[in-house]
Amino acid sequence: SAGTLLLIGGIAFVKYFIESNANKVNNSKLSVMSIGIRNTVRKPFRSLAVAGLLACGIFIVFTVGANRRSPLTHAEKRESGTGGFALFGESVIPILYDLNSVKGRDFYGLNNVNAEKLKFVSFRVKEGDDASCLNLNRISTPQLIGVNPGELSKRKAFSFVKTTEEVDAENPWGALEHDLSDDVIPGIADQTVIVWGLGKAVGDTLNYLDENGKTFKIKLIGGLANSIFQGNIIISEKAFIKKYPSISGARLFLADAPFNEIESISQKISWALQDQGVDVTKTYDRLAQFAQVENTYLSIFLILGTLGLIIGSIGIGIIIGRNVYERLGELALLQAIGFNKKGIQTLIISEHSVLLFSGLSIGILSALIAALPAFMQQGSDVPYTTIIFLLLIVVINGGFWTYFSVNRATKKNIIPSLRNE
Repeated sequence: SAGTLLLIGGIAFVKYFIESNANKVNNSKLSVMSIGIRNTVRKPFRSLAVAGLLACGIFIVFTVGANRRSPLTHAEKRESGTGGFALFGESVIPILYDLNSVKGRDFYGLNNVNAEKLKFVSFRVKEGDDASCLNLNRISTPQLIGVNPGELSKRKAFSFVKTTEEVDAENPWGALEHDLSDDVIPGIADQTVIVWGLGKAVGDTLNYLDENGKTFKIKLIGGLANSIFQGNIIISEKAFIKKYPSISGARLFLADAPFNEIESISQKISWALQDQGVDVTKTYDRLAQFAQVENTYLSIFLILGTLGLIIGSIGIGIIIGRNVYERLGELALLQAIGFNKKGIQTLIISEHSVLLFSGLSIGILSALIAALPAFMQQGSDVPYTTIIFLLLIVVINGGFWTYFSVNRATKKNIIPSLRNE
């Protein structure tokens, strides 16, 4: 909103600048360049169209391109979409023993991995619909997963976009332990799932059936920033067992391990838990699957927006060419009273360069404001090189058509145009 308002305000300022120049009386000595700038008042709406078209195009292209995400950016940090966990595992058969205990490691053959280097956070699973961005359908009952909130709290894992009033900002995961009422359980989900997959907002409730066929509600008390939990609703393990006591063991786990040893540890976990039908993936690979859908759309919009911007800048060239053509009589008069071709070229180029510069400045500044949340978000992957390259193409394209129109007009003999005045 701030970026859009700044864009509108910038275009309004250009309009004010043009109108103030039209009413301004200046008796001082003017340079050729200043005369060119003052010539923008000849066709005020046409001049405004040049600056406004360029500003809007750059604003759209820059803003779209800035919202790309990369799962590899700061993947090891706790506040990132991976929560600082290296591996994400799902099993077909429930894992009955605690993988962090001596008994669990002995039973599953994980003794060959240093216990200090590998810790697990396990989740109980009640299957439901896939509410991630990989499913385009509207979902009402996503998969439920139950976890001990203390495991995530002590690690300060993941980031929250929005929470309700009952959530402590210092310990948001601890709110899962609160009893809202007998029939209402607190839950946390990925913000994209809440908004797009469920069509809900933080603070809304979902209806579920427990093991006895009774309806209970899950209140969405928090929305996670782009995370590996996309498609799931997280509740406390205590509440999960209360509603689904017959579901024993864990079928989903996060492995807390050094990222520089991720390959070897992944192989050891896969080998040890092969009888449980475990599927182990890197957390940033899982994030990449979710980000790929969004990034593909953004890439399409970026390309289409750039093509539109380039075509628009050709339109700017046509406007400039028309301006020059309509002023052949004036240019002939200037040449007759002593202006040389270079002076005439400077005059016209300075007139349209100020419009191109204004549009470029307004578009970039407003886009930077609009894209500020994307820059600050974890995992943002702004394609600076691509955006700068596209901006250069637009600037060069606009400059080329300006020079081409001016050069073509001044190349031929324009003195005969005086006879038509």
